Amino acid sequence: MAISIAKVERFPAPGGDVGRHAIFDATLDASYPAGGYPISAAALGWKGIFFITPVDAGGAAYFMQYNRTTGKLMVFWCAAAGTVAAEVTAATNLSAVVVRLECRGW
Repeated sequence: MAISIAKVERFPAPGGDVGRHAIFDATLDASYPAGGYPISAAALGWKGIFFITPVDAGGAAYFMQYNRTTGKLMVFWCAAAGTVAAEVTAATNLSAVVVRLECRGW
């Protein structure tokens, strides 16, 4: 499976810049792929991505980071308080997690 991406709201680009600025909700799936979920510009209906910033994971015990180099949304968690965050294990079921993404592209 793959993540499901739905547009929530579109905004004019900040400062009148050329480009697109939008909020999307990404519903994760039942089998996290090692290295993260790929998110392509085409999946957003765009030609390219400037940045993706995960802004809310709906209270889930995870945090996310978009790796621009690989084009993947990575999911991390801490096993216990005071421990270093680690990427979740491949095949982890994250189907109950919906993450809000702020995206800018063209």
